[in-house]
Amino acid sequence: VCNYVTDALRKVGLVELYGADVCRESIGPTSKLDFYIGLERIVFNDIVENPIGLLLDEHLLRKCQEILSHSVFTKLKNYLDNDMTQSLPEFGHTNHSFIWYCCRHSIQHLLANGNLDEAQILLVNESFVRLRLQNTGLLRGTFQHCRDCAKLTICLMKRFDSWRSNELQTADEHNNGISGYSLFPMEEYENKELKSSGAPDILAWKECYFKVLCIISTILREKAGEAFSKRLAEGAYENNTTEYNSRHIKEEIGEAFQIVGESIGDIDSDTYRIEELENYEEALQLKTEAFGGDQNNASIADTLYAMGCHHQRFNHISFAQKCYEQALRIYKLTLGYEHFSVARVLHNIGIMYAYKDERDIAMK
Repeated sequence: VCNYVTDALRKVGLVELYGADVCRESIGPTSKLDFYIGLERIVFNDIVENPIGLLLDEHLLRKCQEILSHSVFTKLKNYLDNDMTQSLPEFGHTNHSFIWYCCRHSIQHLLANGNLDEAQILLVNESFVRLRLQNTGLLRGTFQHCRDCAKLTICLMKRFDSWRSNELQTADEHNNGISGYSLFPMEEYENKELKSSGAPDILAWKECYFKVLCIISTILREKAGEAFSKRLAEGAYENNTTEYNSRHIKEEIGEAFQIVGESIGDIDSDTYRIEELENYEEALQLKTEAFGGDQNNASIADTLYAMGCHHQRFNHISFAQKCYEQALRIYKLTLGYEHFSVARVLHNIGIMYAYKDERDIAMK
């Protein structure tokens, strides 16, 4: 394991957590410094017995992920269960660094080790969501949480496909079919017998996923309100620094709202179409306020494009075309005619004209 990483882990308090230590035989992070994870003896044995190719050893990496996921989840879960009122005394001044690390990497460790249930517990925990947005920033935290939820969805789908393959293989070995089940995974999954037979509950997770996104939206609205109140209290119109900070926060929250809207659309655009559009509208409003008189900003165009895609998906052609035209004008002004974003909007506009049988205009 890279010794620079070892020193970095020590600085954020994770060396103590994983029972690791650096041999002080030489000064500075050189190749003679060894980093051992002492929580599992098998890891140490692998290091001693297989020194060649150690850095790329897949088995060892899996073992490390297993240790990381177990240790981080246990301590973080206890911290959240205590309503975050208790500190982590064993880390002393590194407590904040440990929380920061957990907010950024805990879900990654759990997913890498296949601890999908534990990952879901954290992802749906409102206290963890708030902690994550607080420690990593509203925009970055929103992006990471939505990304991790999407990764968990993919992992659950893979696990379901694996489970279904095993079921079909077992049935084939016994020379009979799966009575009453279709060959389509989701139709098959809706059968109650399958839900109690070890198959991952994907449909229930998607409902939880949506609720998590609603929690993020609520937090973003709270922060937007706090920014507005702080601006009034500090007399923002007489303070250029406060005015700039207020606009920056609004822009960041607007970007976060757009990410939430896109994530809702990825879950189920038909069921949650209203909530998806609401997030886009809030994103557009905040970005418009953030940029003030300068509305020719690519970030605003990005939201208009997302709204156009939403309306086009439901055949609201007039609304979609209006959004696309505004986005196209801004993209051309800010990014130039040859930018990918311009081509992307023109492509969608062409599809709309083709849908209306105006193929000559669509080809232009």
